[in-house]
Amino acid sequence: MRYGERMIERIREVANAYGLRSSIDRVEHCFRGRMHQTWFAGSSESEPEFDLVFQKMNTAVFQNLDALMANVSQVSRHLKEKMALAGVRDAERRFLHLRHTLEDDAYFLEEDGSCWRVCDYVKEADCVSSAESPAQAYQVAKGYGHFMSLLVDFPAKALTETIPGFHDTAKRLKMFERVVKGDLVERARGAADEIAFVYDNDRLATVLATAFKDDLVSLRVVHNDTKINNVLLDRGSGESVCVIDLDTVMPGLSVNDFGDMARSIACTKAENDHDWRGTEVDLDLYKALVDGYLAGAGSIFKKSEVDLFATSAMVLTYELGMRFLTDYLSGDLYFHVDGEQDNLDRARVQFELCRSMVRRRSDMEDAV
Repeated sequence: MRYGERMIERIREVANAYGLRSSIDRVEHCFRGRMHQTWFAGSSESEPEFDLVFQKMNTAVFQNLDALMANVSQVSRHLKEKMALAGVRDAERRFLHLRHTLEDDAYFLEEDGSCWRVCDYVKEADCVSSAESPAQAYQVAKGYGHFMSLLVDFPAKALTETIPGFHDTAKRLKMFERVVKGDLVERARGAADEIAFVYDNDRLATVLATAFKDDLVSLRVVHNDTKINNVLLDRGSGESVCVIDLDTVMPGLSVNDFGDMARSIACTKAENDHDWRGTEVDLDLYKALVDGYLAGAGSIFKKSEVDLFATSAMVLTYELGMRFLTDYLSGDLYFHVDGEQDNLDRARVQFELCRSMVRRRSDMEDAV
């Protein structure tokens, strides 16, 4: 059989556990995303759209699948209930509809140990890889802000912290220091400037934790991976439709999502750009993110939280750059690389962006 036919049969075998086998006669591999292997599936009658999304989950990174899927299930159920109460139009497109197996499990475990989950395909919607305009950035930010507003009454501590210390910048700094001291793959000499940047800006590692201690920011349910391609946009209107990829939804500081969104979207260079020089914060995109996020979130934020938006952008940029550099100095154990310099160049892009944010801090604060 051709590869396509083999894959269709494999997906059908998984679908059988969900009682969905008969509705599948075509499959397409989705190459977006780095964490899981994803396929779109459906019947010829729904072409060119699909009906279902099948994901073979990365159990090396997410080892506690029960906790992870319990988080996703609880959040999805809460979103569904909130939208039903509000009478939201086309609500079935506005949240991630997770399917359960015939045994009512949130994922399916094959005999070979492979773990699969299935959700509904959101039709007439797409994601983008970079902001084509401030208006598009506004819509993405509005989607994330609305997502957080819908979860404002969900008890954050009811969720499991599936990746402990995910945005604990001080903890990541300590790990970085150990890696630099050990220098096991002897790369520290070639990254002296970048290592110095981390130490020179170590104040950023504790600023948000201190703000939390001083009750300036709240513990909320946060997405934790607010890249532009985790919000689906309506194909016709361009408006935000649905926030996807809920694997890292956990308790966290309220400003983390905004900071990560600003870091990843309001940047003049791509994360993997090897030409890191000249990386800047795009103030037009940044202002659109502020406006969109607050429009979607409504009045859930305290003034002290909004005042920390610019700071959170710097902290999350610093943190990711440090993570890239830590991985480079460790021999590239976590992030996928194609070349030896990839993680170092990624760190350089983040650090140059952080420098730009420091220079433009007053402009970023004026946007709020």
